[in-house]
Amino acid sequence: MLKKRQSTYEPPEGKLDADVFRLPFEPSGCLWVIAVDGSDLSMRVVRLASFLMNPSFIKSGQRDQVVVVNIVQRGEEENTNLLVTCREELRKCNLQNVEKQVALKTIPMPEGWGVGDALVYFTNHVHMGQTQLVIGAAGKRADGSGFSRLGSIAEQCLAKVKVPVTIVKGPWGTSADGDRGAFGRPLRHGMDASTGLQISVCIDGSRTGDLAFDAAASFCREGDTLTALHVNSTEETDMMCASKYAVECEKVRETKNLAGCRFVTVPAKRNSIAEAIVDGSVDADILVMGTVELVNIKKRNILGSIAMHIAKATKGHLTIVKNFPR
Repeated sequence: MLKKRQSTYEPPEGKLDADVFRLPFEPSGCLWVIAVDGSDLSMRVVRLASFLMNPSFIKSGQRDQVVVVNIVQRGEEENTNLLVTCREELRKCNLQNVEKQVALKTIPMPEGWGVGDALVYFTNHVHMGQTQLVIGAAGKRADGSGFSRLGSIAEQCLAKVKVPVTIVKGPWGTSADGDRGAFGRPLRHGMDASTGLQISVCIDGSRTGDLAFDAAASFCREGDTLTALHVNSTEETDMMCASKYAVECEKVRETKNLAGCRFVTVPAKRNSIAEAIVDGSVDADILVMGTVELVNIKKRNILGSIAMHIAKATKGHLTIVKNFPR
């Protein structure tokens, strides 16, 4: 029987075919679900996912694995070229054995479903162990005036997927190539850049904040920079966070051999926590934060208002970590 994470989200009537959930391997580490649609942003999604995952065996004998998914209308032909191109991109990004690490899936949508419905359902059901979803964020504005920083499908996935979701945004920053060299990890994608990723993580002393910090630390590789960002709260919370994360940051810096790892406290801007986080992470390539789901199933976006505001406002890529039982 297909299991699922506990959730207030229910999909439309119907379900995905059982064959969709069959993988050519038994997931042993984290399973990365990479959503692609043939757009220019798709390759950026594939690339960033490869930089965040662990492509090699770890001490337990486990390693991260990937399923690249393309959602199509029922009866639409499989885009084989797109999926094969994504697999080759992962090979260029130094995955050790793409034949055994990468599964390619075309997912036909049941009648009445949207792309977001299929992605939410698939990600919440494909693997009951550690899973992450990576998806592009670009979407057309409702008034047709250009592109927003968060498309409707990405918004739906952020709100309703129960595992960490990474939203990959379009090129940004000072470089015409985008991302200010963020895709320049040594030995990744044929590049030998000396700078690593700038990663920021929001912490507030809560369990979800701790989970976000752990996720951000897991993304870090040698030469990266990690900033633990805390918005001023009560004096007790501020002191607790400063004491705890000064120690945690030093541990991560030493074990990961980072270029830097620090705890930073910033004041709320105009009494807005969200604005303080957006401004405090303006130089980050990736912002990581935790959030909790709201309990009102009738709400279209069952995600905390602060998290959704930041998802729409931030220029860099974003990972949302949730606190759901497996």
